[in-house]
Amino acid sequence: MLPNHASPHITVTDRKRVFPQNSELSTVGQVIPLSLLDATTANLGLTSAVWLFRPNPDIPSSCSFIDFSHHLLRSLAVSLNRYPQWCGQIKAITTLNQNELPPETATFPPHARRFGRLYSRFNTPDDPGVELITATSSATWTDIYPEDWIDSLKPHVWCDPTCHSLKAFSPSTYVATMFAPHNFTRPEINPVLAIQITKLSSPNGVHNEDGGFVLAAKAAHPLTDITGLAQFINHWATLTRHMSCFDPYHVPPDLELPSPVFKPSLLDDQAAGDINQPRPVEAILREGDFLVPFHLWDWWLPGPDYPRHILPSHIPPAFQEAYFKGELKKDEGGPMPWSTWDLTAPVSTAILHFTPAQVNLLHHNSSRYRLRSKEKSPKWDSTKHDAILAHIWTRIVASRNFTTEEDRQATVWCYLTLGLRQSLNLPPTFQGSPIVMVPIQSFPDQLGGFISGSPGSNYTASFVREAELSAENLAGLLGTRHTLVTSWAKSGIYEIDFGFGHGRALYVDGDVPVADGFVLIKEGGPCGGNDMAGRSSPGTGSWTDNGVDVSVSLNKADMERLLNDPLLFPAAL
Repeated sequence: MLPNHASPHITVTDRKRVFPQNSELSTVGQVIPLSLLDATTANLGLTSAVWLFRPNPDIPSSCSFIDFSHHLLRSLAVSLNRYPQWCGQIKAITTLNQNELPPETATFPPHARRFGRLYSRFNTPDDPGVELITATSSATWTDIYPEDWIDSLKPHVWCDPTCHSLKAFSPSTYVATMFAPHNFTRPEINPVLAIQITKLSSPNGVHNEDGGFVLAAKAAHPLTDITGLAQFINHWATLTRHMSCFDPYHVPPDLELPSPVFKPSLLDDQAAGDINQPRPVEAILREGDFLVPFHLWDWWLPGPDYPRHILPSHIPPAFQEAYFKGELKKDEGGPMPWSTWDLTAPVSTAILHFTPAQVNLLHHNSSRYRLRSKEKSPKWDSTKHDAILAHIWTRIVASRNFTTEEDRQATVWCYLTLGLRQSLNLPPTFQGSPIVMVPIQSFPDQLGGFISGSPGSNYTASFVREAELSAENLAGLLGTRHTLVTSWAKSGIYEIDFGFGHGRALYVDGDVPVADGFVLIKEGGPCGGNDMAGRSSPGTGSWTDNGVDVSVSLNKADMERLLNDPLLFPAAL
């Protein structure tokens, strides 16, 4: 492992902008409005992941990393033939005056020309392209990944600072956001996708011996969630395996690859009512509020506890005059409860590995609780994901040490990011961010966080399921009473194999925000040591067959209590 608090030394060797191998450019290009759900991710963090691939000891020293990286560059260009939007720009409607809209939006439906809606523009001469960075590192794969984590049959905890070691390999590129498309330190337009491939050093210290590599990608969230990003990387990896190094752009004619579907209108077409009308239908709003009430917080209303010294309040210029004149409706949202989130408190991160047996035990216990309840319909059956989420949330609430009666009876919230491809019957290869945040509320006492051996997490799993089945979009928050969960379960992150004998990734990590209450749930890695025979291959078995990894960021004091919680890891080995 690297010395404590040390970061891997990384040297960038090349930086290129990559474009589709077969591009048809025009002055206007293609302009496609993104969906309403894509627009809700405009201010979220980037979609960002890091893949660690172990060395192939059989690669001859004559096969250099330069050859490999050049092959990756060529296969990336071919991949972009089917994903041209990754080479373009993402833009936003920033005015309320329809007469001031860019001419390129003239053909958009009325709902797509409203303030805050986004669109993609690509296949033009000023496309920024995808930034591809190649680099080398003095670190070995054993420096940045705990070797004892190879065994998925044992529980593990990976704490600061080593759990951040893979994030150091993310590209330093400024990825364009719709409201900040340029990085003024460099003349070109920022890309919407940046990728870095870093060659690792040989664990044996032998020059030119393969040391494995790290691939990191970060993308503008409105263009993709993690499922879409993994599909693109998998498409690229498949082409890399099958394209000849000697005939750089030849793709075998019998190679079948899934066709990506970049058609955001498929999602908007499923909206209830006529979304092109100037006002929503009240009956539809009431029905949505009955299913799951919105948190209509006003991000621009500072309130008495707003942390102005950290987050200056910026009302969009298009709204400022109307806002200060009181012409905007004020009953649609109060100020954010900033008092529950101390932005100055130190935050710690830990990655928790739950074994397959522990996951099964959590699921078994939650299922037994549901069987004893009144609702017997199969649709309400708790899933393994429900059980894991409920357990983690319950232990997080317990770690937050709500000691007074008032605190224990006050509401706590969990916001689960839920993908909608399946529930809305979208194509499996749908590109975009069809996600919503599902609100789940409870009370510390109700969660059973203070009674040793209580059924709190089993009870929680049941209403986690209920909330998932009635999902609506929601604005979330972080801090002591809030937990925001994003899940990469079944996203395909471990199905990627670039060939050259490296196999599938040893580990995949998310470059996600380090903030109090942020949780990432993902499947355990498929690669390992002597237990490989018992591990699942991509697309087979359950997503929990290799265990589950949960990344948790909490206030430092709460994290210490969490890691010392005797109920954190179930007693199943």
